[in-house]
Amino acid sequence: SPDGKHLAGTFGSPDPGGIFFSFEDGTYRRFYSGEPMPPSWLPDSRHVLYSKGSSILVADRLTLESRPVLT
Repeated sequence: SPDGKHLAGTFGSPDPGGIFFSFEDGTYRRFYSGEPMPPSWLPDSRHVLYSKGSSILVADRLTLESRPVLT
């Protein structure tokens, strides 16, 4: 993240998806399931953009909710 406190990434088999990692408490939190596509941080250090199929979504690091940006 731009603030240096978190990582966003992907993982593969057996259950692929996207994760947030916190350097502050050492926890991983899953924010989507499916084929892994590398996320990109937004400047606020709270949201990431990622693609799923033909859609672009934004995920919230705090709530783990995603919403479509482009479909």
